[in-house]
Amino acid sequence: MTDHPHTLLFDGPLCRAARTLLGLSQLELCGAADCSRKLLNDFENSLIRPKDTKLEAIKAGLEREGAVFVRIDDMLAVGVRPGRSSRRSARGRSFATGPGEPDGTSVTDGEP
Repeated sequence: MTDHPHTLLFDGPLCRAARTLLGLSQLELCGAADCSRKLLNDFENSLIRPKDTKLEAIKAGLEREGAVFVRIDDMLAVGVRPGRSSRRSARGRSFATGPGEPDGTSVTDGEP
């Protein structure tokens, strides 16, 4: 079997980063990718490299949820489509509300 260039660049830490940006649990991604939690956990921790068919399924599950993968030279970067980040995490809330505090208020220099 020949490895596809985009699956060679898609690794466990990138998968975990995309899942975290989207605010998905491992179980939620497993449901979207039709894989076991053990496989996903071992992949995200760089203990295994799943077959290309599973890598494609995991990547496709993330993309359906709003992840965007961009190839830059010999790297693959991840972003999230606007409005698709999760409000479950502080990072997700900051993306949803914009600059300032997680609740959308501005940061002031000590003024009330």
